[in-house]
Amino acid sequence: MKAWLKAARHLPKKQFFKTLKSKLVGHYNYFYVRGNARSVWSFYYQTIKFAKKWLNRRSQRKSYTWEKFKRVLEYMGIPRPKPTEKRRLHQVALG
Repeated sequence: MKAWLKAARHLPKKQFFKTLKSKLVGHYNYFYVRGNARSVWSFYYQTIKFAKKWLNRRSQRKSYTWEKFKRVLEYMGIPRPKPTEKRRLHQVALG
């Protein structure tokens, strides 16, 4: 993801965030099962951190503060991790 963020920073913002969104959703769908929440959230936070870093390097001037970047993420619909595996209720056999 880090390499893609660095390589894709030149894309128009809408295209950049659309692709980022699909990459994150695919990662969540594949890796977010019970017991793996910590690493998926870590991946999300690292991705957001590096996205801000590389988007701020598009010009000489810093484009985003954390507050502004969080608003952009919300506006562009960048999803936060959600479990994809449904919780199953097991019945206990009596007797």
